[in-house]
Amino acid sequence: MLTIRLASPTAAIQAFFVLVIGLLLVATASGPDRTPVAVKPTEHRPAPVPAPEPAVRVPTPQSFPKWTGVVGRTWARHVAWSEVCAARLGRTCRLDTWQDFLASLREETRWEQMVRVNRFVNQFRYRPDQANWGAFDYWAAPGEFFAAGGDCEDYAIAKYYSLKALGFPAERMRIVVLNDLNRRLAHAVLVVDIGPYELVLDSQESKIRLWSELLHYKPIYWINESAWELTLGRNISI
Repeated sequence: MLTIRLASPTAAIQAFFVLVIGLLLVATASGPDRTPVAVKPTEHRPAPVPAPEPAVRVPTPQSFPKWTGVVGRTWARHVAWSEVCAARLGRTCRLDTWQDFLASLREETRWEQMVRVNRFVNQFRYRPDQANWGAFDYWAAPGEFFAAGGDCEDYAIAKYYSLKALGFPAERMRIVVLNDLNRRLAHAVLVVDIGPYELVLDSQESKIRLWSELLHYKPIYWINESAWELTLGRNISI
């Protein structure tokens, strides 16, 4: 029988710990490689958003007889506006006053012209189509509006032709028919594209606003003399 004699209990404890540490070192050296491996995070890919259906744009507005009627009554085959207005409305015609007003703006800046036109047109009285024309929805030419007042699209039409007479390109202006979500009513305004800004001339206020500010206005369609576009709530664009 082999007997291992240790000098003291302390020496025995020291020998035991040396043995354990040695075994651990051997196991670490012979075991598999445990070097940490960087894990690439899973790339988050949002679900694709379906593209909105394209807006319907028609190059000619001939399918809108109310609008083509306004154009025809306004220009009346190149007869002077004052003569047309006088023939249709007699002494109540105010086209001369309107034309004098526009003449006073010829030398003003584009901004000042828009501000003054918006205020001038907004001073005329609001009258529903049923009271004016005995019709549910009648689009009035400027001479008719200045003589008898009108509703929201009539204000927009008068502003459109006012700015056009001052040299604003017709293709940069749109009469926009929309839903006013605050008032829960259909409404119409004139939108003028000036460089990076789309400006709104509204019969409900004298201040000109940015279209991007009016989040409660949801367009249904817009129209001018060259085209119309069915927007159905999408952003309007030229």
